[in-house]
Amino acid sequence: WLVKQTHINTLQKAIYKWTKKRWQDYEEKIQRNSTSFVRHATLTSLTMYDRGYYSAQFKKFLANPEEFFNHKTTKILKAGRSSTIAKIKIDDRYLVVKRYNIKSFWHGLRRCLRSTRAAKSWQIAQRLTLFGIPTPKPIAFIEKRFFGLRSKSYFVMEYIDGIHAGKYFEKYPIEQEKLNVVAKRIVTMLLNLPKLRLAHGDLKMTNILIENQRPVLIDFDGVTEYQTLFGLNRAFREEVQRFLRNWKKQPDLQSFFKELINEQMR
Repeated sequence: WLVKQTHINTLQKAIYKWTKKRWQDYEEKIQRNSTSFVRHATLTSLTMYDRGYYSAQFKKFLANPEEFFNHKTTKILKAGRSSTIAKIKIDDRYLVVKRYNIKSFWHGLRRCLRSTRAAKSWQIAQRLTLFGIPTPKPIAFIEKRFFGLRSKSYFVMEYIDGIHAGKYFEKYPIEQEKLNVVAKRIVTMLLNLPKLRLAHGDLKMTNILIENQRPVLIDFDGVTEYQTLFGLNRAFREEVQRFLRNWKKQPDLQSFFKELINEQMR
């Protein structure tokens, strides 16, 4: 059987069609009450969360997440104007909360009618999890509202006890088997993103965590879905270049990643 490029293109379109349908069915589930998720809406907030994490303390957190940012067991991982990231403890489990800040009145005015960044992160994380791309398990998102207008929001995910890719590859020389295994897994993860018509948008080394030789992708603020292959291919080329620039001070590692990417794309 002579396989032609048209056959491959037809197969890829069919795979994408059914992948898209599978996601559309699941997307409805993560936005309503179901066996796995709970939706709770009031005049002042909208909350979606994973039923498996519900407890009295978790309920207290959902009602007032700000209280946990000031708790003595909380560790602030990042304190920026746009967002604040905290590691919190609930029911003897560590979680990470990303609070999306409103920087000013005008910033709040621009964002009040748009979907919040926490809701977007919830959707992207659920999508990646559904299709087997390693990411911290999404647990909840909270939107604060005022007469239907959105303001501050929170995205809650599992805590990953790992180090970012830059520190990991400083630890292991290029000839070590550990590096080879992790590097191949990273490249596989990156090449799986465009299969979902997604581009991460910020592939710096700190957005890839390594836990037990498993790469985990984080930070979904810049993720974009592309409707056309032209736009997707252009974005993917930029993604690869951005990723390779991480290793410009380690030319051997940069060449190694470049070879792996070219090899897997053949």
